Formats: sequence, C-alpha cells, structure tokens
Amino acid sequence: MDTWDWWLVRAAASHRHLATVHVEHNGKNKAKANARLIASAPDLLEALKACDLYVAFHMKGIFDEDAQDETLRKLRAAIAKAEGP
Repeated sequence: MDTWDWWLVRAAASHRHLATVHVEHNGKNKAKANARLIASAPDLLEALKACDLYVAFHMKGIFDEDAQDETLRKLRAAIAKAEGP
C-alpha cells in the first residue's frame, strides 16, 4: 500500500522554514533518504562554503589549524545528517 508523508525542511541555525516536501513511498527507505538529503541541504551548502573559504586561504599560503578543524567538523556533520542513522 502506498502512503504519503509530509516533511518540513528548516534551516539548521535559524530554524526558518525552507520547504515542505510531499513524498510518496511504498515501504522502502528511499523516501526517508530523500527527505534526509533535502533536510540536510542547508548544512551541506554551509559546509561547502566553509570548504571553499578554507581552500582559498590555504592556496594563498594562509593556514589556520582551528579553521581546518571547524571546516572538517561542519563537513562531517553535514554528511552524517544527509546519510542519517
């Protein structure tokens, strides 16, 4: 039996409503995986921006170990959120 779910996508920091996603699923995990990916999009974008900034500084010879650690933390947290439990 097919069922429908509604997923609210909110920004991680501000909790601002970004989208409402209406998904159909048939008992498989694909709908949940898609919803997790959509929900993690703001975090993934933030992590990509942090990586971009870090790489730009690193290419100019500016190395900041704290920035590296924070960038990796954001990146890994965003990936974990997208992949789910």
